[in-house]
Amino acid sequence: MSAALDNHDERLLADVGMESSRKRPPVLDRLRELVGNDLLRLLLFGLAGQRGRAARRSG
Repeated sequence: MSAALDNHDERLLADVGMESSRKRPPVLDRLRELVGNDLLRLLLFGLAGQRGRAARRSG
C-alpha cells in the first residue's frame, strides 16, 4: 500500500510541476479575451465599488 501511495504522490508532483511550467497570460488578459473589454471594465468597477462601500461601513 505504501508503494502505491508513493507512486501516486510522485505522479501528482509531476503533474503539478508540468502545470506550473506552462506560461499562461495574466488572469485579466484571459478574462478580457472571454468577456470583452467593456464587460471586464464594468466588472472591475463593480467589484471595486462593493469593496469601497464595505470598508466605509466597517470603519
